[in-house]
Amino acid sequence: MQKTTNTHIPCMRKFYGSSSGFVSIEILLFLGIMFSFVLGLLFLLSSIRNYSVRLKSKDAVRGEALSLLHDIQESMSLLKEDDADSPLSNGIKTLERIYSAYGLSIRDVSSGINLRFMSDAFIKNESINHLIMSDPDNNLVAYGWAHKNMIPEEMKNRIKTSFSIQNDEQLFPLINAFPLTNVHYLSEECIAAFLKYYDIADAEKKAADVYARAQRELITDIRKIIAVRKNHRIVDLLGCKTSFWKITFFYDSCVVEAVFCAVPNREEPRKIDHYKLVERTMRL
Repeated sequence: MQKTTNTHIPCMRKFYGSSSGFVSIEILLFLGIMFSFVLGLLFLLSSIRNYSVRLKSKDAVRGEALSLLHDIQESMSLLKEDDADSPLSNGIKTLERIYSAYGLSIRDVSSGINLRFMSDAFIKNESINHLIMSDPDNNLVAYGWAHKNMIPEEMKNRIKTSFSIQNDEQLFPLINAFPLTNVHYLSEECIAAFLKYYDIADAEKKAADVYARAQRELITDIRKIIAVRKNHRIVDLLGCKTSFWKITFFYDSCVVEAVFCAVPNREEPRKIDHYKLVERTMRL
């Protein structure tokens, strides 16, 4: 009777492959886990390195954008040379040309009604109030100086108290004699309302004339156009220079917005001494 030979069937926990014939599946699982761990660690290190490179790149862009902003601030002094600020003035056109590669835009943000520094009598005036209520987006502004002849005394005293100021001289430049608005950046309705506030005859006709002239030429003396005396109080409100500018430009992936104020000359309060950066935002 032929003897039956038992065939060896390997255990499910082992299979052929080592010099001794078999490799434990636990070892293979361990090696697989270690391989995955190493791959994950390499991926993590690569991600950290890439993130670090991106951070350094953003820091470099931000630094270069700030350097460009400093250059623009220096160039703002060009505006001092012009008797009037307007899209037609040499200073504005030169700034836009110099920084055209960065998409520089510059706009007046102080010509309008700044409610913080105006008296109730001014705000409640029929013409002024209608202007405020009918089109606040275009006629109200958030930037601007206070004029020494127009700010209410009680408001001036509150400012003194808030900043522990003892005398009016220390209120400069917040309160000064620089005209509050630039006629080149006002609507015809706004000009008319200002003229009516001062009871200037033919206010609407004169406002239309002023507005039309401002679109095609530089106005350097509003008094000649509206036919008022040299020391008329309208010149406290209506001027031809801008006190606050907002600029926007692009550098690489960075968008920069900044606000500059024109600091008046103490000796010649209708002249500009220098421009100062008062606000900036950067988006990457």
